[in-house]
Amino acid sequence: MDKAIILGNDHTNSIGLIHSLGRNGVYTIAVVWGRKTGIVIASNYVSEFYSASTPQDCMQLIIDKFGTRDERFVIIPGCDDAAAVIEEFENMIPKNFLFQFVNGKYSLCQLDNKELQVKLAEIAGFNTPKSWIIDNLDRIPTDISFPCLIKSLIAREGSKSDLIVSQNKEDFIKNLYQVLSRTRHVQVQQYIEKDYDFDVMGCRFSDGEIYIPICLKKLDIYPPKVGLATISETVQVPSEIFNAAVNFIKEVDYYGIFDFEYMHSMTDDKNYFIECNLRNSGSNAFALRSGYNIPLYHFQDFTGTLNKKLINRAPVGTNYYIREMHYLNAFRNKSVSLTQLIKDIKKSGGNLTYYKDDKKPYFAQWTLLLKHKFGKNAENY
Repeated sequence: MDKAIILGNDHTNSIGLIHSLGRNGVYTIAVVWGRKTGIVIASNYVSEFYSASTPQDCMQLIIDKFGTRDERFVIIPGCDDAAAVIEEFENMIPKNFLFQFVNGKYSLCQLDNKELQVKLAEIAGFNTPKSWIIDNLDRIPTDISFPCLIKSLIAREGSKSDLIVSQNKEDFIKNLYQVLSRTRHVQVQQYIEKDYDFDVMGCRFSDGEIYIPICLKKLDIYPPKVGLATISETVQVPSEIFNAAVNFIKEVDYYGIFDFEYMHSMTDDKNYFIECNLRNSGSNAFALRSGYNIPLYHFQDFTGTLNKKLINRAPVGTNYYIREMHYLNAFRNKSVSLTQLIKDIKKSGGNLTYYKDDKKPYFAQWTLLLKHKFGKNAENY
């Protein structure tokens, strides 16, 4: 029997993969590190669960425990660190493991560099904001315009809190100092006055076909301007974005699950590239609810069991989905009114983690929140 190994944090990205695969009959093994949240182990669809202190320890555990078995395992990363550690161990991984890969001149770790992504995006046909790279407060370009956006150059070296909008030079210097104290290099980007962010999700099959079935329009994000979606709407993938995404994936010659993030400018009515994630996205949980099971197609493709006639290629309908814990944070901080909350719940077709046949991961998030409220922070594995 071919089996799936979900590698990542004990968090919602991993549980989304487990729902995509485990609920469809795939024997699913979870291997996690980081905060001990209890979200992943709570799922009815985790066939085996393991944990270790670091991504490297997790990969060594996988090799030691499953490397000599007469079975095949598809390793699917649920975060940037998971994708990076698979590539780090690539030459040590036994032949019975299958995983995403690139055949081009860049490695997956190199492709995590946001400035390289911007250059490749321009070649592929995306519009891109003007950007600058800074690694030293003494070497700041003189042509930076305000407002601007600061972010970590390498996603896995930073955090969401490193995403900061600076309105003027004084704010910029202060924010830059804070971010450079946590990461070695930052990317500064021209700030685009946007109305919406979007996620485009898909995968490339081993025969070269690039499948991009769905786009999520982020109707609201929290924290404002730089946060994650609280509620999203499914929409068609614009042809210009579809074509640019296909060009990008072909240029880097990547095979596996991916997503592209872009934004729409209110100023010039253009779409602008934000970033590409060459791994599973948390938003795939909403693609699954809309009938596009991208992780399952990826698993079946790599194991030779994919029947392309059964792939959902129908145009996406309009659905609304809530990312529950981020929505709660927005409500608690009065970014969303009670009236709006009720309206959004009524029109929502589901949330990130709740299924009637697998409720425990959803409630594990609330248990974690209550523990945090009373000063009991989650331990690390």
